Amino acid sequence: MTNPTPQGTLALKDIAALAGVSRAAVSNWRSRHEDFPAPAPTSTDRKPVFNYNDVVAWLEAHDQLDEKSKAALKDAQFKAIVRPFAKSFDDPLQSASLVLAALAVRKWSHGANTTFNWSQFLENPSMEDLQAAFLAEDFPVELPEKCLTYWPTRFGREDPTASFADLIHGLESLGVDDYPALSRLALDFFLSTGGRGRDSWYGHPASAPATLLAQAAASTDVDSPVVYDPTGGIGGVFAELAAIVSEPNHDTSFADFTGISAEISPYVVMVAVLRTYLEELPLQVLLADSLTSDDTRGLDADIVVSEGPFGMVVDAETRDRIVAESGLNITMRHTAENCFLLHSYNSARADGHAYVLAPPMTGFEKTSRSLRETLVATGAVEAVIQLPSAFFTYTRVAPMLWVLKKPGATASDPSFVAVDASQVKDPETQVGDWLRALRAGQDLPVPHARVGLAELVTAGGEILPDRLAAAPVDPEEVSAQWVSARDTVIEAVSRMGDAPNLEFGDVPPRAPRARTVKELLDEGALKKLRPVILRRDADESSGTKVLPFALQRKPDLEPKFVGDSSRWDALQVGDVLVHKIGQRIHVITEQDLDPEVLGDATLVASEGWLAFRVTLKNLDPVIVAAAIAAHLNAQSAVEKSRVGVPSVDAVKIPLYDAEDQARIVSQLAQLNQMADAARQLSSLTDDAHSAYLAALAAVN
Repeated sequence: MTNPTPQGTLALKDIAALAGVSRAAVSNWRSRHEDFPAPAPTSTDRKPVFNYNDVVAWLEAHDQLDEKSKAALKDAQFKAIVRPFAKSFDDPLQSASLVLAALAVRKWSHGANTTFNWSQFLENPSMEDLQAAFLAEDFPVELPEKCLTYWPTRFGREDPTASFADLIHGLESLGVDDYPALSRLALDFFLSTGGRGRDSWYGHPASAPATLLAQAAASTDVDSPVVYDPTGGIGGVFAELAAIVSEPNHDTSFADFTGISAEISPYVVMVAVLRTYLEELPLQVLLADSLTSDDTRGLDADIVVSEGPFGMVVDAETRDRIVAESGLNITMRHTAENCFLLHSYNSARADGHAYVLAPPMTGFEKTSRSLRETLVATGAVEAVIQLPSAFFTYTRVAPMLWVLKKPGATASDPSFVAVDASQVKDPETQVGDWLRALRAGQDLPVPHARVGLAELVTAGGEILPDRLAAAPVDPEEVSAQWVSARDTVIEAVSRMGDAPNLEFGDVPPRAPRARTVKELLDEGALKKLRPVILRRDADESSGTKVLPFALQRKPDLEPKFVGDSSRWDALQVGDVLVHKIGQRIHVITEQDLDPEVLGDATLVASEGWLAFRVTLKNLDPVIVAAAIAAHLNAQSAVEKSRVGVPSVDAVKIPLYDAEDQARIVSQLAQLNQMADAARQLSSLTDDAHSAYLAALAAVN
C-alpha cells in the first residue's frame, strides 16, 4: 500500500463508505475499541476527522476491509488528500478548479515536449507557479482570459497556500495516472451534495438531470451529431453522454459526437474546461450568455439539451430577439424558462431534436399559451414528459421534459404524446427507452396519451401530462369507493356506542344537466364578488369599517377602514369563497355574520379569495362549493404546484331538482358535522390522555 505524505483525513461517512458499513457502526467502533484512532488535531467535536493511514491500519488489523474495500482504497486516499484543502475556499468551485488545475498540469508535464518541469515544481509547490503553467504557449488547455482573472488566490476563509504543498505532494504520492477517474472523484467530492452523485447541483455526471438529458440525447437516431447545451454547467451531460456511447453494447445510433457548451460563470467554465482536458471529452466550452451571445446563434445543432434556470426573468429585448429568430408568431412573457425553451428550438437544425428540462409553469402559465400552441401547431412538440416532484434536490416543483423536433422538409404532425412519469422512480434511467419505443410506435410502460391541437385548445392550451394521460374515470369504480368509505364510517361510529342514524344513499344521483362556472357567470346565475384591496381602498379617516374574512379568526383582529364602497361587495349568507393559494372553500353562514363578532363592521372578502354569489333561485350554494371542491381535489400534482388563482371557470356545476339537491346538501352537512365532531373528539382525547399521565405521575 502507498502511504501518502501528508496522509490526509477521512470523515466518519468516508470511513463507513470505505468499510462498507453504516455510520452508526463506525461510531460503535469508536466507543467499543480503545485502540480506534483518535481524531486528527485539526478535527472538531461536531465533525471529527481521522488520519487516513491510522484508519486504514486499524481497519486492516481488525479485518474490516474486504476485497471490494481494498479496491476502493485509492479513492478513499484521494478524498483524504483533498479534504483539508476543501476548507480553503467558501465556494467549492474554487477548490475544485485548483485540484483539477493541479491534475491538468501534472498530466501535461508528463507528456512529450513540454516546457514545465514537474519534478522541480514538487520541490516548492506554489499556486503562482501553477498559474504560470497555464500561461505557457504549449499548455494544451485554452482558458478564456476572464477565467484567469478569476484565479482563486485570496478569496477563501483561510490562506490556501498553507495546504497547497500538501495537496500537490499528496496527489503525487497516489501514483495514479487515470486522470478521467481522478477528475470524476474531485468533482464528486467537491460539487455533489454529500458525495451522493445523483443529488448534485452542478451537473455532476451522475446527477439525475444530467443523466436524463444524456439518455434522451442518446435516443436520437443520427450519425456523429453536434450536441449543444446552452446551459452547460461543468459539462455533466457531455460526460454522461460520452460514458454511454463508450459502452461496448450501447443502444445508440452514434458512436461519437461533438459537444458545444455555453456557460455564463467564469468559475464554472474553468472547471468545465479542465475536466474536458482531463477526461478527454469531445467538448468546446464557451464563456458566453447563450441567450445573447453571437457565438451561440445559428448553430443548427443535431441535438440540443438544456436545463435552464427556474423563476428568472430576462430582459424584454432578449425575448423579442429570440422570438424573431424563431420565425414563429408567438407572444410570451420574458421568463428564463420560456426563452430557453424557444432558444433550444431555434438552435436545432431542421429535423433536429431538443430536450429541455423546464418547470411546470411552461405547461400551464397563461402567458406561455401562445408558445405552447404554436409549437404544437407547427409539429415541433414530439412529447412532454411529467417528472416526479422529488426529481431535483433544491425544489419540490415537478419539472417537465419537453421533447422537440424542429420541422424539416416533410409535413409535421400537430400532435404530441403526453407522458406521465410523475410516479416513476429514477425516470432518468428509463427515458431513453421510452423515447425509442415512442418513435417505433410501441406502447409505453407508463401512462401516456396522444394529444392533438384541437384537444389542446379545448383544454385551455394547458399541457398537464399527468392529467392528459390519466385513465378515464370509471363511474362504477368511483361509486364503489364511496360505498366502501360510507360503510367504513358507519362501522367505525357503531363501535363507539350510540351511533347516529346515518342516512346515506349509495351514490350521488346524476344531475339532469350541468353548467360550467363561466357559463353561469355569463348567464347571471352566478355573480363574481369584488374583494377589498386594502392597499388601494384603505381610508382611515372617513371609510367604512370592514372585517376581512378568515377561516381561523384571531380574537385580536382589528377591523379595517376602507372607502369607496362601489369598489367592493359585502358578504352575505350563502356566498362561496375559494382561497387563491390554499385552495380552501367556505360557504358564508349566519355564524360568520354574528353581530357579536362583527360589531358594527361589515364582513368582506380580501384579495386572497375568489368570491361568488349564487343568484339562480333553485341552486344551493353548497352544491357550487362541493363541485369546486371536487375539482380541486382531483387536481394533478402539476396543477397543485401552481401559485396563484385556481382555475375554476371550467368546473361543471350540476343542476339538480329540488329533492335530489336537498338530499345531497343534507348528506354533505352530516359528513361535515361528523368531521367536526371527530376533530373535537381527537382534541378532547389528547387532553384526557395528557391529564391521565399527569395524574399517574402525581400519585406516584
